[in-house]
Amino acid sequence: MMGLIAVTLLPCVSARAQIEKQRECAHIVESNIAATKKQKPEIFKTINGYLFEYNSRLDACVIVMQYKVVVDGKNEIQVLAMNAVTRQAMEGYKNIFLIPANDTQGVIDSVNFLFDKYSH
Repeated sequence: MMGLIAVTLLPCVSARAQIEKQRECAHIVESNIAATKKQKPEIFKTINGYLFEYNSRLDACVIVMQYKVVVDGKNEIQVLAMNAVTRQAMEGYKNIFLIPANDTQGVIDSVNFLFDKYSH
């Protein structure tokens, strides 16, 4: 009977741990964004948007960032996934996208690709 109770409770403990990791991730991301706003307002102004999630497979808090940049006089959106703790791009420069700012669908597709790749 005790084995059955332990097996039944195991998914609950795992779900609770996942929720706690997600809360920690949210706190890290909020702290990073607040610190950027305070310490580097010029970079903060370039943030176009972001999504985040704790990835249990990688044991990492992943944030998908969108930055407004100008390249060769053209407005672009740079989309990349970062480890929110180390602030390093996931897989280095392998999956960093530069999309024309007016290509809304291209930005959405890039964000979705990175979020799907690194958030599960």
